[in-house]
Amino acid sequence: MPAEATHAALFWQDSDGKEHVTVLNRDRMTIGRQDSDIEIRDPAISRNHACIDRFDGGYRLTDTKSKQGTFVNGEEINSHVLKFGDQIELAKKRYVLQFGSADGPRPKDHTDVIERSITDVQQKLISDSSILGKVSHILEFRYR
Repeated sequence: MPAEATHAALFWQDSDGKEHVTVLNRDRMTIGRQDSDIEIRDPAISRNHACIDRFDGGYRLTDTKSKQGTFVNGEEINSHVLKFGDQIELAKKRYVLQFGSADGPRPKDHTDVIERSITDVQQKLISDSSILGKVSHILEFRYR
């Protein structure tokens, strides 16, 4: 389901850890290293990296021929209709922006859950001496 065009925002942290919320309040918002609506001052980000266009059904993210790419939920895109909860990655995950509702809570980052799960599997792999047991733990993790 596309996001409603009147209440969307991007949530992100800069390299200093400062949190930002940018309400998408114009028909076109640009993302880039300089002279952009959303400026991310990092050499890995292209000067004109991507843009977000508002249309009748929601928002469309378009990569504007950046050198390092634009990804949504881990998949490289040229153009993508955004849904609330989508994770936008710029320059091979160097910067992550979350697309969500400006009226609701900030979208949750599930990195801590994933890190705990990986640590749990690593501990099980170390403690289990049989190869079959190790394969079993890996498959169990994969299909959680």
